[in-house]
Amino acid sequence: RVEVLPWNAPYKVSIKTQKLIQASTSNLPSNDPILAATAVLDTLLSSSPTKCNAANVVCALTLSSKTLNQTWRGRSCATKQERAKFQAKLYDVCRILTQLVDEDKLITRQLCNAAWGIGKHVEYGEEVLLNRHRSATVSRGSSQWNLKDQYLGVNEGEDVIDHVFDSIARRM
Repeated sequence: RVEVLPWNAPYKVSIKTQKLIQASTSNLPSNDPILAATAVLDTLLSSSPTKCNAANVVCALTLSSKTLNQTWRGRSCATKQERAKFQAKLYDVCRILTQLVDEDKLITRQLCNAAWGIGKHVEYGEEVLLNRHRSATVSRGSSQWNLKDQYLGVNEGEDVIDHVFDSIARRM
């Protein structure tokens, strides 16, 4: 029997995790987008790392961000505590993603999808992420985010989102 390393599951194993992630929002008592996005991330985080790979991490991030699209329109009734729980899970997934990126476990398309998924979470603003301050400037029709000036810390001085974007940029 071959030992499977964490976050390195083969396709036939990871596809089962992928299906669990994709089905995670179907049996929720509420259709609140924050709670649904939390369920997506929680499904990934509660799965054994030996049954997951980079594709599962990217799937959870992109599905979570798509689920939050309803929040962007102001439809979430989630409490501050529920939002904090979501944010903690997002940061946990970002830490895993950073590790996988640094270990060169993602192909270019996955890197792009991961950056998109995280970027969408940031775009939703304080509706989703607490204590987040984004400064944006518009120049020639494109938006530039100054992520270095944000407070997103889970631990003092730690900027999980900035760190994962830096890791992705180095791989690109």
